[in-house]
This record gives sequence, structure tokens and C-alpha cells, in this order.
Amino acid sequence: MGIDTFIRVELDQKKYAQHSLQEEKPIFRWMHNHPRAVKSAEVAIFAFGTYLINCGLNNYYSKGLSFALGSTSMVVSSVAYKILDFFAPPTHELSHHVFEPATCEGASLVYQGDIPVLTITTDDSFKAGYGHGFLLADQIYKIRETNSFVLHTLAREPRHTALIKSIETVKKLLPQEYIDEINGLVKGYNEKRKHWRYVKGSPLTVEEIILLHLLPDKLHLELKEMENWLTRESNESAEKTFSKSEYFPMGCTTVIDGNSLSGPVVGRNLDWSSLGIYGTYSLIVQRESKDGKKTIDLGFPSFLGTLTGMNHHGLCVAMNVCRGETDYIEGIPASFYNRVCLENNRSVEDVGEFIKSHRPLGPYHLSVTDKKDSMTVHFFQDKGKDFVRSWDKEEPLVTTNFRYGPKGRTRPTPTNSEKREETVAKYFDDLKAIGGKEESDPVKWIEKALSLPKVNSIRNIHSVVMHPESLTLKLSFDNGWAASLPRQEIATKKWFEN
Repeated sequence: MGIDTFIRVELDQKKYAQHSLQEEKPIFRWMHNHPRAVKSAEVAIFAFGTYLINCGLNNYYSKGLSFALGSTSMVVSSVAYKILDFFAPPTHELSHHVFEPATCEGASLVYQGDIPVLTITTDDSFKAGYGHGFLLADQIYKIRETNSFVLHTLAREPRHTALIKSIETVKKLLPQEYIDEINGLVKGYNEKRKHWRYVKGSPLTVEEIILLHLLPDKLHLELKEMENWLTRESNESAEKTFSKSEYFPMGCTTVIDGNSLSGPVVGRNLDWSSLGIYGTYSLIVQRESKDGKKTIDLGFPSFLGTLTGMNHHGLCVAMNVCRGETDYIEGIPASFYNRVCLENNRSVEDVGEFIKSHRPLGPYHLSVTDKKDSMTVHFFQDKGKDFVRSWDKEEPLVTTNFRYGPKGRTRPTPTNSEKREETVAKYFDDLKAIGGKEESDPVKWIEKALSLPKVNSIRNIHSVVMHPESLTLKLSFDNGWAASLPRQEIATKKWFEN
């Protein structure tokens, strides 16, 4: 039996699946796959409540009970309608296009197959941001409203208005071209907002956008406590106390492997709580800088940093979050650091030199891959020092959400890191036992690794496979379990070579 047969047939059999744990919360998976049935149930419960109240109005003896049951049914239905998507996100069918193709100064928005692609058509940073904000304003509004309700109302995370000094400190460290782009995004959004007839919400601000880009840094940066510290930093007796919030859990998986013919292939699942919308509103962003550098990012409206990306040299980047402690704001947020890295380097070797003089805000894992080599840089790990692991071409390079150091792994986030790594390790042990990796297509076995139980989870909104040698990128988006969907290939080579 060869690797291709194993992947196609044997892997899905019960014996292998048992190693990977049972499906977590199967009711959530069912609700994810049947959003229409869930919505129909919510409407039916509300209608039933209305019926019971109406019965109570017409029957004196059952009035109290009918009102109680009816009111309860209506309240349960209303609450479910408001928040259920946050915990059991509905599937998004890629064939259902939620963006309207359009063009404005600085950007154009089209579909490649079923994947929305925003192309920045100017090298002026402000105009680039303006096009982004103007064309994607409708989706930005919905993301803002959802974040406001879930993160700031339910989870009681501080809003940007309560983090003035922290955000201002971050802003001073960002490259000027990124500040210009943020200003353009805010201007474009607010310009589009003027044309909305009814629901407009509040004007978008630069501070709100910067706070959004600090989400990947939440595990090592407690913003509320940092703000308290910055406002009293002149008081030498003040004591810093940090307590990391783990609401909005993230738990990405990066798997890198290949053979002598293909070179390395990057597989990456982005685990980012969708809140029912982030998968729906995901898209590709293509940029070209003034000096001709071209990049492709996978993101969502209002997000200008890089979580997963590739440039025209074939350099690929992907980030994983981890726990840590950040006492001082002395570097830029991880997503912006990734973008700087992608826009200014050609190879893994270049990145190795780059990180010596450029530092991110705090601890996280940055995987970088070119046409021959790959490494993962674990920033601020053991005793605050960086730790680097390189792909040795014999074993896959796997990164989840532990802290990594010379003594091994420690302190994972609460997102099944241990089970994910165990499952991937067992899978690659099976591939090694079968043999024949040199004769098979590594893209296929990397794709399958991303779809394994636990690796593919309710938090998985992007599943991506990047091949630097051929400049190809295949991806799927959803509000959960994105790796279960067939991946679509983006015309990256055409963009890079034009």
C-alpha cells in the first residue's frame, strides 16, 4: 500500500480515528452543518411562545402558565438568535458570495472562483487604505458590531477609549506607511458610512483599528493592566500585575514537510474564533509596493496585518500565538511584524538576519519557508530568549501553541495543542512506515494532515497549503472546520509574474 492509497482509503477508517479522540461537542458540529434547521427552530420556538401568550389572553384559567411558558420561549429564542452563532458558528458556503465586486481609487474587489480577492492598485499607502475601507465598509461594520458585543459587552474587554496610552505607544512604533494606510482605511470607511440611510453606527477611528490588530497578542499582553501601568509609570512604588485573558481563544497549527523534488510545503490552519462571521468575511489581499514587491495575505476586512502570507520570491509566513509576559511595549504587534518581514525579505536566511535587528511586541511563533528551507522562530521563550527550530528534511516541522525552548515544550494554550501534535505525529509515523514519500505529492499529505481530528476544529476558519517552489496557494474558508472543505487554488503565479 502506497502513501496515496493510505491517504485516500486507510486514513479514514475507524482504527486510525480512535487515536485522534472523539469529535468534540458533536451537537456543535451538527448545528454548524445545518444552519437553516437551527434558524428554523429559533423561529418556531418564538412563534410557539407567541401562540402560548395568545392562548393565555383567551383563557382565564391558564393565563398565568401560558404567559410564563410563552414569555420564556420567546426570550430563549431571542437570546439564541442573538448569540448562538458565536458558540456554534454556521457553515459558510463559498458559492454564496457576500462581497459585491467593485472598484474605487486605490483598490478593486473581484472573485476568483468563489474566493474574494481585494487587489490594492496603488503604491500610495493612504489611498490603499482608503480603497480597503470604502469597498469593504459593509463587512467592516458587521465585524465592528460583533466584536463590540462579544468582546466588549459580554467579555468586558476594555474598548479603545479606555486604552489611550497603550494604543498611542503602539502607534508611535508602527512604520509610517502603515499609519498612513490605517488613516486611509478609516477615511474610506467613514466616507462610505455617510451614504448609509439608516443604521450607521459610530465613526471608525485609528485607535479602534490598532486595537483590533492587538488581538493576536492578547495571550502575553494584558492591555487593561498595561494601561494602568502607563498612566502611573512615574510612580516608582506602583506594582505591575498582569492577568492574561484567554477569551477569544486562538490555536493555530502549522505543518511543514516535503521531499527532495518538491522542496518544503506549508500547511496552515488558522484557528480564530469566527463569532459566526470571520470565516464568512475572509478574503485574499494582494499588494504591490513602490519598489515592485508583491505579496498575498489571507485576512478579513479592516485587518491590515499578516497572519498567513506569501511574497513573489516564494517566501511564506504563518504565525502561531503562545503564552508569555510582556512588561513593556517596545515592538510592533505580531501581525504587523509578519507583514514587515514578508515585504522586506526574500529567503529564510534573510529572515534570520532580519530578526536580529527587528523585534516584535512579544512572544509568538513565526514560521518562514522559502523554496529550499524552513524554520520557526519562537520569540521571547525560555528566559526571554528566542528559540529557533529548522526543518531537517527528515521529519515534519510542526508548530501549535506551546512555548518552545531547548528543554522542550511547555505551557500550551487551552486549545488542545498536545492532542493536535500527538495526532500529527502519529499520522507522519504512519507515512514513514509506509515509505515512498519521494514518489508522492507532499501537497496531498499536508492537506490531509490539516483535516485530522482536533487539528481541524470549531475554531478553524482558514485552511491553507502553500508551495513556494511553484508559487501556488490553495485554501478554504469557513466559520469552523474549514479544513473539511475542498481547497480552491488562487492564481498566485499570475499575480506575481504580471
